Amino acid sequence: YELNRLRGCRLDGRALGWQRVRLTMMATLTSAAMLAGAAACTSPSPPSRLIASGPAGYQLDSSASQQQLASSAVAQATPADPDLTKQALKRDGFTGASSRVWHASTGDFLLDLAVRFKTPSGAEEFRDFELAQIAERVKSSAPTASAQQAGIYPDSQLAGAKLFLLGGPNRHTAAPLFIEGIAFTSGETAYLVETGGPMPSGADLVERFAHDQASIA
Repeated sequence: YELNRLRGCRLDGRALGWQRVRLTMMATLTSAAMLAGAAACTSPSPPSRLIASGPAGYQLDSSASQQQLASSAVAQATPADPDLTKQALKRDGFTGASSRVWHASTGDFLLDLAVRFKTPSGAEEFRDFELAQIAERVKSSAPTASAQQAGIYPDSQLAGAKLFLLGGPNRHTAAPLFIEGIAFTSGETAYLVETGGPMPSGADLVERFAHDQASIA
């Protein structure tokens, strides 16, 4: 499916059959407790500049929005396997991370995660690791997911960025969870911008938010 067919559409989860996609992914920051109280990074890298305000209808979760995150917290905040993520962070030269999280009354969330590395190549390698992990999960769920728009798509408006669409059970509650996200880099920082909730919301929101983040990175 071409990306322009996904923009602006409210995908119907029942029609697409995404409830049947059994991805072993986690619920990305659906609970503030995942980041609240996380140990601060020991690295002196300065906090990243993140979007200050969320979209209309979303409230900032101050307990889950932190200027300094440890690698263990970052490993719990992405769709990739946490143990493999820890290894990738160490390999790629992790120096620190920052996050902002917003929640809506509908149960949807918005995540802006910035992960910093020693070099631009480290940031690019981590982005590619995350995308490879997502691709494996989509592949392992075939034929259902591959036929139902779950996957990775280029973002024509942001150089080097990739849009990903995933559906599956919340790792913590087993309730349906649908995620639209964009992964991209700017200098030494890898960004992961995601929206998620009990129903798919289309790609417009996450694309707009990711582009706003890229403009101030």
